Amino acid sequence: MRLWIALLLLTLPTWADGTQVPRSQRVRSGLAASDRATREEAARLAREWARTDPAAVDALAEGLEVRARAGLVRALAGTGTRNGAQLALRHVQDPEDVVFGALVRGLIEGGERAILTEAPADIVVPFERAQVLRRLRIRYETEKRFAALKSDSGRTGHFAGQYAEIAKLGPVAVEVMWHIVRNRGWPLPGEASGEPYEPIHEGMLDFDPDERRQLAAYSFGELVKQSDREWIARIYRLFTRYFSLDKNQFPIEREELAPALGYSLHDLGFEEPAMRYIRRLRARARRYDFDGLQARWDLGYAYMRIDKPEEGEKWYLRVIELQSSDFGRGVACYNLACHFALRAGKARNVAEARKYRRMSLRWLQDAIENHLFIDWVWMEEDGDLNAIREEPLYKKLRDDLRRRFPKRKKGRKIEKETKKFLEPQPEMEPPK
Repeated sequence: MRLWIALLLLTLPTWADGTQVPRSQRVRSGLAASDRATREEAARLAREWARTDPAAVDALAEGLEVRARAGLVRALAGTGTRNGAQLALRHVQDPEDVVFGALVRGLIEGGERAILTEAPADIVVPFERAQVLRRLRIRYETEKRFAALKSDSGRTGHFAGQYAEIAKLGPVAVEVMWHIVRNRGWPLPGEASGEPYEPIHEGMLDFDPDERRQLAAYSFGELVKQSDREWIARIYRLFTRYFSLDKNQFPIEREELAPALGYSLHDLGFEEPAMRYIRRLRARARRYDFDGLQARWDLGYAYMRIDKPEEGEKWYLRVIELQSSDFGRGVACYNLACHFALRAGKARNVAEARKYRRMSLRWLQDAIENHLFIDWVWMEEDGDLNAIREEPLYKKLRDDLRRRFPKRKKGRKIEKETKKFLEPQPEMEPPK
């Protein structure tokens, strides 16, 4: 212990005569320094100190010039402790906007405990700033619930009712999704709207950025009300823009985001965007190459998504027949299982429901036993399979997979590498 203390003292700055500079003076002078490196080091020291004695750090604010005061407030807010955040929030009335901006950035750096801390009861928060803090908390909670959509297996997908928890947060959640889809910065103090979207919940980093945008695009069908014409018009304009982009320059916007927006609009009562996308797919599906096979796959999903299950089933069966990838076949069979489970849930009578549950289980069994589908974690989370969840065969298939493949940590979904996901048969040729 004595050696550790001695080494620590050797690293502390000293005056020319060899005396140690008090920590408080190092922080105050460092935050006011002209060079950025010195300011950042002083902020780091202040933040570490504030974790154990935030009141002593806060006392240094008196008499500091604006830039130094901003650095100190940010350090207090960034401790990740409730005491530090509350002391930082006492500066919410500071007349300088740069100080308030530093406060917000510090709360973000401090994480959930800092973001959700309310200002002390004796502090009157100016209305506009109170709105910013409220939106920050809702944005954090929205991202937290969005991050929960990522399966522990690394897979993501869309199923009805998936965004129910996010919908409870109200209209601000729609704005968060909008910024994610467009990949544009949330309007926080000091953040330009043209910058890329920066998540503030660490769980959002489990997503591939494009995967995150696509999943957000699917959300509008559940988060936006059919009576909200303004939001529907904005979504439609964004669909039209992405749909018309060059696919070589903007493949994500045109091939993933545009259809997701089209399906959301279909859920909101506007069928034409999704049908435009389907017509494009049908033209591509005439080709006998990888692009044609991908179009067939997308048509299977598209028709099921707009509630034309017979057409969707037909296109999925073509995919299963024409590709060589067992994994690709497995996912196609799995999607057919989801399709028939959904039909079972909407069946008109007991006999029809039983028939569709049986078909769903058959496709799920085929996916698992014959085509390498192993993601039992996603199976358990996928709401599309709710109708067969209590079936003995479903439980047997799940339990067998659980024994063979233990639960893994979250990661990026396998399907992002599309050419490993779909592989045309080598002998695939146009019909004579």
